[in-house]
Amino acid sequence: FDFLVDQNAVYKVETIGDAYLIVAGCPVKANNHNVKIVDMAFDMMDGIKMLKDPGTGKDIEMRIGCHTGPVVAGVVGLKMPRFCLFGIHVGLTEKFESNSKPMRIHISQPLKDTLSEKYKFEERNEPELPEKVGGYKSYFLNSKEGRQPLKEAVIRALLPKDSEKPKLGGASDEKAKADTNKGAETKKDQDKPAPEKVDDKSGQQSAPNAKPKEPAAEEENKTAESFEKEM
Repeated sequence: FDFLVDQNAVYKVETIGDAYLIVAGCPVKANNHNVKIVDMAFDMMDGIKMLKDPGTGKDIEMRIGCHTGPVVAGVVGLKMPRFCLFGIHVGLTEKFESNSKPMRIHISQPLKDTLSEKYKFEERNEPELPEKVGGYKSYFLNSKEGRQPLKEAVIRALLPKDSEKPKLGGASDEKAKADTNKGAETKKDQDKPAPEKVDDKSGQQSAPNAKPKEPAAEEENKTAESFEKEM
């Protein structure tokens, strides 16, 4: 979704687990922040439809919650500073998301009141729902007149290629691959023929496992005679 953030001129605050928190109109002010945030929600729905769970092969579903209101923003942290949002409306946005439905965009009454008639809504009438979302009425955002869905070819062109994606195994796979290559090199070295030995004195080559020649009888007698004389 990061490339959709740039296209819609919104700001990605953080990801918490499987939650993706986005804000419009902050840190750069924008008068049409309400339009930006709901258009981003539509684009996210288009993008998620083309993704599959790599483990099961099933479609990936998500919930979206949108709300509007004032917040407090600031940079927090010394070692790893980051831009954070604070306030009751941040928590209410999370409640609208958690009380949404799979593949639906759940918005609050204050946000609905700022949108034009181009946007089509479906009111939610569950009796217990207002208590869960700060006492507000809420709606499902269904469509926008004249909006063209994102084309799958455009999204795929912006996604990372298979060679650029991270490997699931990480360091363990790299170590196993290195051990395999090392074992292949060792086997290759063992298959090489042993080098022939060379006699330093005569320069003659001999087989690696050849037995040394036995000394001549004359040399043995000479050694024996020399030993007797010394005694």
